[in-house]
Amino acid sequence: MAAPTLYNLLATIVVLASVPFPQVIACPPRCDCWPAERAVVCHRRKLQAVPAGIPSETRRLDLSKNKLRTVSTSDLAGLSSLEELDLSDNGVSLLEPGIFADLPGLQRLRLRRNRLKLLPGGVFAGLGNLTHLDVGDNRLVVLLDHVFAGLSALRRLDVGDNELVYVAPRAFAGLSNLQELVLERCNLTSVPSEALATVPQLLSLRLRNFPTTIVLPNSFSRLTALQRLELATWPELESLGPDSLYGLNLTELAVTGCGLVNVPYTALRHLVYLRRLDLSGNLIQTLEPRGLAGLSRLQELRLADGGHLATVALQAFWGLPQLRLLDLSGNQLVTLEEGSFHAVATLALLRLDGNPLSCDCRLLWLLRRRRRLGLGARQPTCAGPEAVRGWEFRAFPDILLPGQFECQAPRIYGDGISGTAAAMTVSEGQTIRITCEADGDPTPIVIWLGPRGLRLKPRQPGRLLVHNDGTLEVRHAQRYDAGAYVCVASNAGGNASRAVRLSVRPHSAVMAMSGATAAHGPPPPRHDDGIDSSLPPPFFGAYPDAFPPPAQPTAALPLSFQMALVAAAMGCSSFLVVVLLCSLLLFFWSRAKGNVKGTTTPGQITSQASAAHPHGIVRGMTGGPDSRTHL
Repeated sequence: MAAPTLYNLLATIVVLASVPFPQVIACPPRCDCWPAERAVVCHRRKLQAVPAGIPSETRRLDLSKNKLRTVSTSDLAGLSSLEELDLSDNGVSLLEPGIFADLPGLQRLRLRRNRLKLLPGGVFAGLGNLTHLDVGDNRLVVLLDHVFAGLSALRRLDVGDNELVYVAPRAFAGLSNLQELVLERCNLTSVPSEALATVPQLLSLRLRNFPTTIVLPNSFSRLTALQRLELATWPELESLGPDSLYGLNLTELAVTGCGLVNVPYTALRHLVYLRRLDLSGNLIQTLEPRGLAGLSRLQELRLADGGHLATVALQAFWGLPQLRLLDLSGNQLVTLEEGSFHAVATLALLRLDGNPLSCDCRLLWLLRRRRRLGLGARQPTCAGPEAVRGWEFRAFPDILLPGQFECQAPRIYGDGISGTAAAMTVSEGQTIRITCEADGDPTPIVIWLGPRGLRLKPRQPGRLLVHNDGTLEVRHAQRYDAGAYVCVASNAGGNASRAVRLSVRPHSAVMAMSGATAAHGPPPPRHDDGIDSSLPPPFFGAYPDAFPPPAQPTAALPLSFQMALVAAAMGCSSFLVVVLLCSLLLFFWSRAKGNVKGTTTPGQITSQASAAHPHGIVRGMTGGPDSRTHL
């Protein structure tokens, strides 16, 4: 047994002799060493100073989560082979310029969660090979010009979770290879556009937790190479202006956790290369028709967890032929119709969980595609009707029972329109209200068509007012308001319509004072009584919200007694002025002709006239001494 033991001892000595000396025994106390990886790990060891005896061949040094207060140049001397240094989660408050000058091979440096208030110039000198730098979650209040000078190889920079109030225009100068920049949880009042202009090659930009209310126009105009932009948790940001994203050619955009109340369609219109759009966590309530039509390359769209989205209009996703993922979970949607999509065949995943869905005929298309279309780990759940409340989509059988996923066509009722050819009369100048109510499943939409067949928009200013409850109010009725008004109720089950003929009785005073005008007034508009069968179902887009309301003629208020007196007085005044002018003209004309003295006797006049006109006829006038004679 002695021979094998001696042999094993010699073999062990040979193996130890072939291993570099530092990897065998040179490991600082309270640290772990990994010779194969040349790593020294002193993580969470309550160290108050950098330990001595770190092998010079070390490539990775982890000093995170200790109690270090200072780090000096001498602490890192002799570690020229170091490639990764982690000093995060300590209490370091100051770094001397040139502290890392003896680490020319360093590629990754983490200084996150310390107490740094300032990065002095030259602090990163000598780190020409550094590719990743993390100084986030410190107490930095300002980034000085050229603070990152010399980091020509840096690709990722994280300065988030600081108290920044100012970023100098040349703060990022010299970062010629920077591809990803993170700025978050700072006190900046605007996007540091001038500083960003020095890194036009940037590919990814994350701006999180900004207290700003607006993104100024051209804030990113110099970042023509940017592919990914994230604006997250800007609670006071309510909108994006038309030029806020000008100059960008993004493929991914996330505006999440902000205060957007509408989809910024105009700001997005030029992003024709966009493939992923995330607008989750906002206050958006409605998706409008064709609003995203210009984003033909869009593949993923998320509007989740906002809790406010209640309406997705028909054709809302038209112009998105490549849409594969749609996440609308965690909102207030009651339905999502097939007509909202450009093509449902391209969809691979549709998330609708967390919405109060009404499982009627509008969602039948989705139920039929549930085997081919992914609905996510959390299945959509029915909030109504009562018979299927709480049912997940996967719980329904392939052959539905009667009453499941069905709709009821609307039925119209209301004062004055219960029949198919109702009639109502109002005096000129008076106001009348015509009610139109409808029931059905789902709840129908009620609209009114005027005598010319044009839709009267709800809440449109003017004399013809449509209230939210479907009531039509005609204010100060005029003769040209007469005609057929059609109430149309529509839902997914169909549409119904009823017409009421409105007659306007002329005002008696007006008829008496302006008989001719009344006799030749404008002819009543042509219309059809009863149901207009030519109307297409408005539920399927016949009357989009963008349809212009009919132009209403200017309303003329009925003449009162006082107005009649004023008109008569004005007419009399005009007549008196004309008479006075004529009198003045006659007076001046007579003065210009001059006077003829009446001293000739009638006999003289006759003899003189006979002498002058022996064969003529003399007409004359005789009078007293003051009379005038005209020949």
